[in-house]
Amino acid sequence: MEAGQGDRVDKKDDKKKKPKYENLGFNTAEALDILQRDIRRIIDEYEKECKKNKLTTWPYEGNILFILVIFNSILVISDNRFRHLEILSRVKHLAQQIEVAKSICYWKLEHYPHLYSPLSPCITLQYTYRDGQMVNLPWALLVAGDIIVIRPGQQAPGYCTPFEDSDGPVLHAHEIYSPPLPTGDVFSSPQPRVPLRNQRYKLQETPYLTSLRLALDQALDRPVTCFNRERHLVVICCIEQLVYPILLILILIFNLLRYLYLYEYVGIGHWTELFLLQPVTVTLPLLPIAFPIWWIVLNCFGMARFKALFKLYQSSKKNQFLDPFEEGTDHSQPDVVYNWTELSRYFCAIMFGKEHMMTRSANILHVLGSVTALCCVDKKGILSWPNPTAEKVFFLHNANAAANTSSNANPKETVSHTSRYYYFSSLFSVILIKKLFSLIYSMTSINKSTEPNHPNDNSAKQEQTNKSSTQHQNDGTHAVAEVLDLTHDRALPFKLQFDDQAWRQHLNSLKPLGLAILLNTCNMETQEHYARFCCHVTCEAFHNENLVPVTNRRCLCELAKQIGFKDQAKEIFHLEQQLSTFRHVPETARVRDMKFARSLSISTKLKFPFPHMVAVVVREKNGGGLQLLTQGTADIILDSCIEFWDGHDLCPLTESEKKKVQDFYNRMSLTSYCTAFAYRPLTRSVSSHLSNVYLELPTESKHLFTPYRSPTPLPWDFRNVLDPRIKGLLGQFHSTDSLLCSEAKEDEVSSVEGCFELQCNQIFIGMVTMQYQAQTDMVTLIEQLERACIRFVHFSKENELRSRVFSEKMGLESGWNCHISLLSERDREAEQQQQQATEDSVLIQSIDLASGQDNWRSLSCLTDSTEQSAPVNFDLSNRAKLPRGIDKIRPHIELIDNVPLLVSLFTDCTTAVTREMLHIMQDYGEVVCVLGSAANAENMPIFMQADAAIAVEPLYPQVCQRVAVFTETRAEEGPSPIELSRALNSVACSLSIKREDPIAVYHLIMEARHYMKCLWNCVQFWLCCVLTLALAQALSAFLLLPPLFTVGHVLWLGCVIVPVLAVSLVGTPTDPSIMQRATGKNQCLVTWEVAAFVLWCYGFKFLPTIVTVLGWQCLALFALCATYAKPELPCYYVYPNVSASDVAWGGWASKPDTLLVVQHIALVIVVLHFVTISVGFVHREYSLWRKLPFNNWIWFTVAVVVLNVRYQKRARLEFTTKLGMNSPF
Repeated sequence: MEAGQGDRVDKKDDKKKKPKYENLGFNTAEALDILQRDIRRIIDEYEKECKKNKLTTWPYEGNILFILVIFNSILVISDNRFRHLEILSRVKHLAQQIEVAKSICYWKLEHYPHLYSPLSPCITLQYTYRDGQMVNLPWALLVAGDIIVIRPGQQAPGYCTPFEDSDGPVLHAHEIYSPPLPTGDVFSSPQPRVPLRNQRYKLQETPYLTSLRLALDQALDRPVTCFNRERHLVVICCIEQLVYPILLILILIFNLLRYLYLYEYVGIGHWTELFLLQPVTVTLPLLPIAFPIWWIVLNCFGMARFKALFKLYQSSKKNQFLDPFEEGTDHSQPDVVYNWTELSRYFCAIMFGKEHMMTRSANILHVLGSVTALCCVDKKGILSWPNPTAEKVFFLHNANAAANTSSNANPKETVSHTSRYYYFSSLFSVILIKKLFSLIYSMTSINKSTEPNHPNDNSAKQEQTNKSSTQHQNDGTHAVAEVLDLTHDRALPFKLQFDDQAWRQHLNSLKPLGLAILLNTCNMETQEHYARFCCHVTCEAFHNENLVPVTNRRCLCELAKQIGFKDQAKEIFHLEQQLSTFRHVPETARVRDMKFARSLSISTKLKFPFPHMVAVVVREKNGGGLQLLTQGTADIILDSCIEFWDGHDLCPLTESEKKKVQDFYNRMSLTSYCTAFAYRPLTRSVSSHLSNVYLELPTESKHLFTPYRSPTPLPWDFRNVLDPRIKGLLGQFHSTDSLLCSEAKEDEVSSVEGCFELQCNQIFIGMVTMQYQAQTDMVTLIEQLERACIRFVHFSKENELRSRVFSEKMGLESGWNCHISLLSERDREAEQQQQQATEDSVLIQSIDLASGQDNWRSLSCLTDSTEQSAPVNFDLSNRAKLPRGIDKIRPHIELIDNVPLLVSLFTDCTTAVTREMLHIMQDYGEVVCVLGSAANAENMPIFMQADAAIAVEPLYPQVCQRVAVFTETRAEEGPSPIELSRALNSVACSLSIKREDPIAVYHLIMEARHYMKCLWNCVQFWLCCVLTLALAQALSAFLLLPPLFTVGHVLWLGCVIVPVLAVSLVGTPTDPSIMQRATGKNQCLVTWEVAAFVLWCYGFKFLPTIVTVLGWQCLALFALCATYAKPELPCYYVYPNVSASDVAWGGWASKPDTLLVVQHIALVIVVLHFVTISVGFVHREYSLWRKLPFNNWIWFTVAVVVLNVRYQKRARLEFTTKLGMNSPF
């Protein structure tokens, strides 16, 4: 494994020793060529399969108007074809991108993620040889034939075979590479363990093809959108399949009776008019003549607007852009000004199937317009910052130190308090610590404000601090536990600051911690060794399900900077060796775990990090002194420590102090990442071969540290060495050389026993807890979604405790009835059986929460907020009778209640259970949009299950804030590996974004809601108008009147007037208050209550139109009948000449102009009514006097044009109609 990357920190002496890989693996062009050929092969196979199973479905259309039918058919079939081939066309576009990339892309090492980037469940990377060097390659770019490096404990990305070791195991996809470990041997002393080696494998398949096949096979399996379901219900089921046939049958039956029995009393037309023309005229408005055209056009236009707004928000990263939707913005002016040239380009591309955005098979406009649940399946780098930051700093200090410093007690009394503890090695350690930090602080130019206070000032501040009962807890011993809280700057990933304004009074206690961070935690020279050790520990943990190999060493440079250290401080030292130690946990911990789990009333097993410690041996470049700085889990650190540093002196670490430390560590380890730090000076160097082995301690190893402890302490005063103002007898006669009597005289430690001895007698420095912090924009988004009645659901891969703490940071409800674990009972039973069958020890360290309750309280006030309080300061149990396990969700919903559909947090999630839970939510009417990582190899099935998915390129975790993860490529260099991987992984997603770009999901939902509300208003108005036309004509026929309209009139109304009035309603300006209204579920059921509401809501609006136009027809024909009737024959009803069998419609056929005038005026009345009624559809939620409709200038223009056209037609009618004195005008 290479030890560095680009210009990152590496050992200069090892550069010449790096292996050469010029002929190993593919170069970039070859790999991309293989990836392109594999994708092309999948495309060809899919197209051949489609040709075999090709079915052409012609929509049900009327056969009256041939041209419109043909045009509708072509448009609908084309739209359906584009929907079927949408993902396939996106894959072809990706193949073209790869074709271009392989000719221009030459990726350097810095273009890939850092080799030692911390592992993240949201990002899948693989060590691969490319262009003669090992890189951290995104998994989607792996191809068959790649030479990869599998680390111990890592899952294989696909089927692969050993590259060099023919006897090595063959690995299949998702199989874990776990080399054999020495098991079964019982030992009682520290044992050396050879680190597990990385193994080279040759990949035999392209892993991405599995996800690609899944996307292609399930491209059409997504749920039908709510709006398409409602459109199908209303247009197809209710109108075309119910109203249309009923009305057609009634008009035919009534005309048959009229033709057979009523021809002597009322006028009738020719049989072709009664049985062909009039039924067609009556039912023609109910046929989808123009509706499919406008539905497709309006959907494409809405997607074009949506994409334009999405691009506008993406560009706002570079160009400052005023958010038009924020509160306080003046909405009297147009908010978003669209570029109509760009909008028309988007529209044409979407209309003709050339747009690479998902517009049909996963219509993001429809989904966001009706979304009820926004689900996030990845946390790190999306919901939270990718790197955890320090939240609390724990250390011990002597409660009597300040009092002794400021008291007037005589030296004998002082000696009596401390002489029984301190000995020569302690003095030597104190001297070195004082000298060391004085040297570092003098070289790093620390601010005077951060210097240690004068003893007298410090005593005064200490006395003032002790007045606060919430800051110090003293249980009667001399040691007090201090906890300093830190607040994360939410605008920056690493920025921190202490909450307590007087934190500098503890600066002496914090200095060793800052030095340990710089030399061990954030030392780039230690990353390779630490990465190997983590892999080894991971394999050790595989032997028991309860072991958790948590890699809790993350960047703490900012904390060291806050303490006062600069980066140059580490230049004073030179790294000599690195020592790693671990141990298993005894079996007796299981009993304590069961007791503790019962006390918390939680179902999941409590898991703590694998006990380990990692130490570095550094040498001062000037003085040559050796220092050992250790960090790890508190349990093993405490066993190796005999003293603690209180900021002034070394104090004995008694069982009472250890209990304080252990209690704090156990509490914090439940929900955060806690690391303990220790230190000791060395007088002997360490052999280099000890860095190449790991030290395993027995499960019961506490007694092993006892023989190496220092001898019985001598009764003398040590303060004279630390403070030159205090003179004592021993201070005058003892030199530092005489303090080394307990140390051996060997020049170099080379044995395992000597290595273990070096790590004994350490000085406890303190602990740091780290936690992932929620990003501000996501917290704001959740608050906005809650106001919009959209439930934010987090599918957490972590257990209940960790998930609930973070959910509180996100602002989600995490109380007793707000979370469900999806880990099924059968999985838990399998774990328990495996636990009973195995002989390995269990890493379940239980704690008693009642002990030490007041010994570690934070300096900040304890509240219910997880940012300022202990993670167990709330009720951890889930006392509600909620189901546990995915297999219990459906029975609970069917038999008990729907609470599982109302919670915002699901824990213990895997890809399979997450997908099943999404399916359950969809079955019960939820419209689900999923946010997920575009770098996660496991997310494709989840993306395909959701109604729509948004792929987010997460923020990548950094090994240190001073080291960039990767470098972006320039424009002429083509896409970077990260960009190309994101394009491949988001092939089934409606949107693909970068996390660092502004996430405008809320405003995109607002745009989608507004447009789809306007579109549905358009549909409702359209359907009401055509139903009014059909019912008015049917009632006219039932009243035995002549035809109300001609076919031309109906076509004019149904294909011109009604569509343009309805479509103009889409131009209504965006109303932000739409986000305060809840959307319904994706369940369309017609009940009697719904039918009654629709008739009441819309019937009273359009009933006057029917009454008015029928009244006009009756009155006009009745008034004109006497004029045209013969003197010897009276009028029969409204017919002037019923007896004349050769004249249709009772004599009106001989006066066509008169009947035409009546029909035209009826047409004018209908148009006037439709225009008037459309006023109420512009702003449906507001009264007319509260919000005028004229701000929709499109509707206003259309209404004026329509009325003007009707006026011109009537004027022409008056000019050409010869009625003279008999004119009804």
